[in-house]
Amino acid sequence: MYRNVHPVFEAAIQKNPYLRSRHRLLLESVHRNEELRKLMKKGDILTGTVKQVDFPGKGIVETYEGTCVVKNVLPGQKITFAVQKKRNGRAEGRLLQVDEKSPLERESPCPHFGDCGGCMYLSLPYETQLALKEAQVKKLLDSVLDRQQEEWHFEG
Repeated sequence: MYRNVHPVFEAAIQKNPYLRSRHRLLLESVHRNEELRKLMKKGDILTGTVKQVDFPGKGIVETYEGTCVVKNVLPGQKITFAVQKKRNGRAEGRLLQVDEKSPLERESPCPHFGDCGGCMYLSLPYETQLALKEAQVKKLLDSVLDRQQEEWHFEG
């Protein structure tokens, strides 16, 4: 009767109304998420908010349709992007425009900022740039150094 439920728990779910309602909500949520994942397709133009930026300049963008990776963005920006690839539940997009600047941004001192692409974080205050880059380096090192036996501490 219940999909994806171990037979031992099926009897408990049938007897307990709370468990029955929680199981129903869980199934609805899973079904809704599966439908949302199917909504994002190659060529779609979507809007979303950049949650974080990973090295090398890949922004994780949250939308109603799912999560997408977009280059050359800053945390907190609201952007419009085009989906270029979608494979194995992961999507990559191309930045079309910045709809709303990040609350962290300030005016850039360079007249060529945005055109040449050489200084992605120049519009952020220096302390914010350092914190962002430190978090990126720490994340890269964590993925490699967590495998060693000795504990390590980031002194960044």
